[in-house]
Amino acid sequence: MNQLEKKLLSKTIKGLIRHNSYLWWELKKQADSFGYQEYYPRQFEYEQPTRIYIKKLPADIKVDLFNEAIKRQSANNLNIDDFLQQTYVLEII
Repeated sequence: MNQLEKKLLSKTIKGLIRHNSYLWWELKKQADSFGYQEYYPRQFEYEQPTRIYIKKLPADIKVDLFNEAIKRQSANNLNIDDFLQQTYVLEII
C-alpha cells in the first residue's frame, strides 16, 4: 500500500480500530509475535467489518483508490466495490 492509499484509507483504518480496539491490539500482537504470515488467527474477525467500511467509502475516494490499485493489477471485470474489497481488505487488516 503506497502513501496515497494509506492517506485515502486512514479514516477507514481508524474506524476499524475503534470498532473493536481490543481485537485490533490482539491482531497486532499476533502479527508481532508470529511475524509475517498469510493468515493470523484473529484476522477473520476483522474481514467482514473491513468489507463494510470499504463499501461505505465516498465515491470520490473509491475512484482514487481504484485508480491507484489498477496500476498494480488488473480489475478482471469486477465492479469497483468488489475490486476494492479484493484489493484492500487484507492489506488493511
